[in-house]
Amino acid sequence: MKIPKHRLSAGAIVRDEYQHILLIKNKYRGWEYPGGFVNNRESIQDGAIREVEEETGIQVKIIDLIGVYQNKQASSCHFLFFATPLSGQLKFNDESEGIGYFTIEEALQMISQTTCKERVLHSTHENNWPYLYINS
Repeated sequence: MKIPKHRLSAGAIVRDEYQHILLIKNKYRGWEYPGGFVNNRESIQDGAIREVEEETGIQVKIIDLIGVYQNKQASSCHFLFFATPLSGQLKFNDESEGIGYFTIEEALQMISQTTCKERVLHSTHENNWPYLYINS
């Protein structure tokens, strides 16, 4: 029997005290919320927290689960959390070209990837959390 190989990723919608969300401009994908792959022996929440700090310089606290997004074709699963900033300074990393907090309206205009845009929209409907989205 062949052992399955799945890709597990996590990200966070980080909102500041003005309800602006934190976005990074990835060199390849454009504007998006911070996130990435979960390491071996790392919890999903810790993966999201680590990715936010690595990509933005901001330490965050996970507040809630926004949704779980499975792509069966790619054998991948993405967990999206809602988080608030605790400390840190905005800083670039080697994968990013831009970083900042933006209104939801600004963010939706800036984000070009449909999947990312849909997830940011999900983050604005707290009464529907958590989402479960399965893409075959």
